[in-house]
Amino acid sequence: MAMNDQEMTRLSSMLIATSGLYGTNLSPGAILLYIESLKDLEYEDVSKAMSDHIRESKFFPKPAEIIERIKPALNKTDKANTAWLQLLKAKRDYGYYNSVVFDDIVIPQCIRAMGGWLKVSDRDADTWMHKEFVGLYESYSKQYKPALESGYVAGFLEANGGRYTTGHIGGANDGMEKIEKSNNKSLTASAGINRLGEISNILEKNNGIKRKGNDG
Repeated sequence: MAMNDQEMTRLSSMLIATSGLYGTNLSPGAILLYIESLKDLEYEDVSKAMSDHIRESKFFPKPAEIIERIKPALNKTDKANTAWLQLLKAKRDYGYYNSVVFDDIVIPQCIRAMGGWLKVSDRDADTWMHKEFVGLYESYSKQYKPALESGYVAGFLEANGGRYTTGHIGGANDGMEKIEKSNNKSLTASAGINRLGEISNILEKNNGIKRKGNDG
């Protein structure tokens, strides 16, 4: 994520302080060029790279040296952000009610750690959720065992006896869908979310059953 105005101001102060440490005087023009070169990076990444450089080098860093220190982390974050976009696609296209098969099997691990598909699909995809997902993804990417994991997550309708769609996200089967009927006969409000009236309408529509009035 690119730096905001406040972070670019902080970077300017960091550059001035660091140049003083190295006995180098940066002109306003040089500071602007430096910021222009780094503004598309995360401020926290630049700050860490600068601190690492100060500990390890006797010379004031060029922008390219800072970028080279960040590149390995950027590659990991790029992969996590690609996975995040796949999660957003699954939320948008299939959501709370339907089931999903992810080609990237790290994604379901993150989903389970965040409370499961019903909770994640019903949650606003805000900055906090993004940071949580990226952190989990980077961690699980180092730990997961493909032979022991599945890319499948079940939606509400499958878990509660309805007719549901299974959608594929990523890989060769991206976008493929299959309509299925669940064998699960229970109908409960999963994950503590009370939606029985809404779900009843959906189940009746999917199964071609007209809703009856209350008995008595």
